[in-house]
Amino acid sequence: MRHALLCLCLGAMLLPQVGCNDEQRVEVGNGDPRSREISRHVIDLQANNPSVRRRAAEQLGQMQATEPQAIEALADGLRDPDQGVRMSSAQSLGRIGSQNALEELRDASHEGYQEARQVYTNQTSALRQQAQQGDPSARNMLDRLGEEGVR
Repeated sequence: MRHALLCLCLGAMLLPQVGCNDEQRVEVGNGDPRSREISRHVIDLQANNPSVRRRAAEQLGQMQATEPQAIEALADGLRDPDQGVRMSSAQSLGRIGSQNALEELRDASHEGYQEARQVYTNQTSALRQQAQQGDPSARNMLDRLGEEGVR
């Protein structure tokens, strides 16, 4: 009994530190077996602690989470007050590389967020190189982003 009470107390103390609580729930239900983990990282991107937010952004990028909730949370991270969170969010969106992810980087770049601009510029440069080498999907992506590609 004492052991169970101790575990319960320790658990209650740790939850606020990692940014999760019972009131925050995010469902990512597209059949991805990683849904629970992605949901946890999405929630952690709203934590009070910037290091928790940075780590959550990094994890979503490593998982290449293309779910709309993950992209939206990372897009919010592009506008975070903490520069490290902004950079981790930008790098993760660049790593994901989907059209939605790149559009979020483009939009934040146009709003003046330097971290987003840096990653977006790198991504579109890479797409231009691929298009020059004859990759039609790179050319198509540049067109969808409203960027001049190679003809």
